[in-house]
Amino acid sequence: MSHHSLPLDNQHHNALITKMHLENFGEKLLIADFLENYDEVNNAFYSNNKTNSKSLSNSIILPGFYNSYIKQKKYEKSGLRVKEVLLCHNDYEVLTHSDDWELVFDLYINCGSCLFLTDAALEYKLELDIFLEKLMSYQYTGNILPFIVNDKLLGFGVSSGFGDGQYDFFALYEEDRIIALKVEFISDEEDEEDLFYSVFQDEASNTSEDDSSNNSTLDTVDDESEYYSE
Repeated sequence: MSHHSLPLDNQHHNALITKMHLENFGEKLLIADFLENYDEVNNAFYSNNKTNSKSLSNSIILPGFYNSYIKQKKYEKSGLRVKEVLLCHNDYEVLTHSDDWELVFDLYINCGSCLFLTDAALEYKLELDIFLEKLMSYQYTGNILPFIVNDKLLGFGVSSGFGDGQYDFFALYEEDRIIALKVEFISDEEDEEDLFYSVFQDEASNTSEDDSSNNSTLDTVDDESEYYSE
């Protein structure tokens, strides 16, 4: 099945959606609470019985390239926040309103940020340590920090909604393997309209000084209409 542009569900047309093209991974995809260094990441990839990290092998999730969609909103009291993250295999079209989403795991976050990494990231110890050190300053900020090496997006970190908590991850399957994952850090019930501020294109630079947000792997828009399938 060919891939079509994929939307994140959105009641407000001026929410900011960032699209990233996650590099092909071979064996594992890691989703985790904040990890401090390369050794912690390496251990998390091969230890899957933790409440704050999940390592998905290629027997569970279909390997390949994944399109990542990250929705941010700005709130009067809390400022810019990441509301939702969705990963979709490049070869598949996914309907976000589908009834087929299944709860696959929950993740406990106590450091205000969530990490998504391919196993290719393990090849770059120095770069990964620098990335993780920088991610510490992104906790509770609502920002996105991509991990890019040699023009390839090997992962990213995001601030997790309003902060710490236990978050549910949902998946869509094709022949018993995951082809899409999503997590909602801020539910619609929490998303009170009177706290909502418009977020425009010129605020996409919130990802900080010298980030690689202008890299070709990142597309930031202030209107999600181009992500809807025809």
